[in-house]
Amino acid sequence: MAISKIKKIQIIGHNSIRENVLALLHKWGVMEINDLRKELTQDYFMESRQESIFEDRLRKIQYLLEFLARFREKSAFLEGLTQEKLVLDQVELVNILETFRLDEVYSQCKNLEEEFRELEVEKKRLNEEKTVLIPWRDLLLNLSDLVDTDKTRVVPGIVPVKNYKKFSSELEKSSSASYWCEVRRNKTSVYMVLIFLKEEKDNIIPLLKKYEFYETLLPQVNHSPEEFLVQIEREIGEAENREKELNREASSLLRYKAQLMAVHDHYYNLQKKEKAGDFLARTKGSFFLSGWIQENRVGRVKKTLEEKYPEIEIIVSPPGKDEKVPVILENSRAIQPFEVVTDLFGRPVYGSIDPTPYMAPFFALFFGLCITDAGYGIVLAVFSWLALKKLKMGPMGRRFFRLIGYGGLAAIFWGAVTGGWFGNMIDRLPESFNFLKSMKGAVVVFDPIENSLLFLGLAIALGFIQVWTGVTIRLLREIKDKDWQNAFFREMPALGVQVSLPLLIAIYLFKVLPPIPVLVTISVGLFSLSSLAIFYNQWTTNKGVLFKLFWCWFGWYGVVTGNALADILSYLRLFALGLTTGLLASAINEIFSLISEIPYVGLLLVIVLFVPAHLFNIAMNAFGGYVHTSRLQYLEFFMKFFQGGGEEFRPFAEERRYTVIR
Repeated sequence: MAISKIKKIQIIGHNSIRENVLALLHKWGVMEINDLRKELTQDYFMESRQESIFEDRLRKIQYLLEFLARFREKSAFLEGLTQEKLVLDQVELVNILETFRLDEVYSQCKNLEEEFRELEVEKKRLNEEKTVLIPWRDLLLNLSDLVDTDKTRVVPGIVPVKNYKKFSSELEKSSSASYWCEVRRNKTSVYMVLIFLKEEKDNIIPLLKKYEFYETLLPQVNHSPEEFLVQIEREIGEAENREKELNREASSLLRYKAQLMAVHDHYYNLQKKEKAGDFLARTKGSFFLSGWIQENRVGRVKKTLEEKYPEIEIIVSPPGKDEKVPVILENSRAIQPFEVVTDLFGRPVYGSIDPTPYMAPFFALFFGLCITDAGYGIVLAVFSWLALKKLKMGPMGRRFFRLIGYGGLAAIFWGAVTGGWFGNMIDRLPESFNFLKSMKGAVVVFDPIENSLLFLGLAIALGFIQVWTGVTIRLLREIKDKDWQNAFFREMPALGVQVSLPLLIAIYLFKVLPPIPVLVTISVGLFSLSSLAIFYNQWTTNKGVLFKLFWCWFGWYGVVTGNALADILSYLRLFALGLTTGLLASAINEIFSLISEIPYVGLLLVIVLFVPAHLFNIAMNAFGGYVHTSRLQYLEFFMKFFQGGGEEFRPFAEERRYTVIR
């Protein structure tokens, strides 16, 4: 259980076998090919290619998948959490590749999209006209009649209600020949038609500006507003009906989704092989490729290639000191689900420590402790089992749901130990279920509410063990690397302070341990010796008397308040979350017990809402448990020894986003 050993592999061969060698490497999927364009001059590479047929087809397929995704039905809850894959055999795949008419389907979807766009524009235009005309629907004239004559201006417009009275009054004073009629009025505006002589425009136009008269441009049609609104409504209805027809046509094309998924993965891998060829250096007659491979696969690859192509030259060497080596985590099947947690933080750098196997038991236990309810644990375990059983997903998806399953099992353990079964559900059952109460009581160790100090102490103890483990891992690594200075004067003193300080606090501050002379002597001696070692380390590694004095004090302060106190006290969140889950579950039971007593509707409300309430509590606390447990791993555990910056090993291999070939 460590980071897999990687070797650098370089292959030189004649151009005549280049494609065959790439095809074999792609089939085996054991090598990550380096892009030599970053290392060698441009003289060794082909000129940049134009878009290939594979890229063109992939672009079309991706467009079709995105277009058709708008018309698929909403997925079921479990399916929505992961990308389910299509399972095909080789015969089915070949049949799809031979019969699927990609260009024809692409053309259909493009035409549909264009018509959708035109309909959208048309509906927008009609709705804008409708919005403009609705306030004018009481106007009995044809809209085509609202036009200027040789001597008059006809202006439909809007004036604020607050200005209308003064506006009308000044119009009467300014022009005896002007005419206006009010069409409609609402709380803010008056819709009116104004007619005035063109020769009086110098008197009228200033009034329009003064009283905020806004001219409205109405469509010039041979209909009244009411008649034209009826026509617009009819056209909107026709557009909506056509849109429904287009939706049905587009939905009918979903029958091609399986074929699109299959051809996508096929062309993606062809494109990948084509692009890999660009990473190779070439001369007129030969090619050169370089990459990374797991040490345990070197022998088979080298032997097979040399037997098949005797003229090939293969050079295998250890990674260079400054080379960025990709990382493969090698863990047992039981530990692999916890790689999800590690990868979210980042891959460890090559040659360092994989934290996954050390973190795994702590993560499972802490997640379960945050739930602390056996009933909730059963729900999570069953949920995980159903997802793994019913959904077809990739390795990462399966690992995530197995991780949830482990957390559910840990929650069952902690729930049984603390007596949490959907809160206090078992305690509320009638006497006929006394056998369940007896079974529950037989395995209960403590009640987290009545013995909250014990629960709190358990959280601190688990935190102490994990922090101590993290420092110990770093200590052992430094001993292995023969870094004696840090091993003896940094890690060992940190462990000494972490052990002795809690003992001294327990003896003298909380008085929970008796001041036995031997125990006191060991605690004081270990604390003093560790402190002196910290002072010595800081004094010898820093320059300048002031810096030495500062870092002696600050280094000691950091170990005392960091490892021994702050880091461990962070684990109190386990106590808080575990207590909260049980209290909320019991509160739900109490609330619905009271609701059930409501005449007529009480029982109905319980039947409809009781299960969703508990499911919501499970979801919220499982999410909180995952986040806070991850936080403890990242900040309190990983930071003790983790060296980040590694890159995931990405083999030149067949990748299938949508399909699985059985």
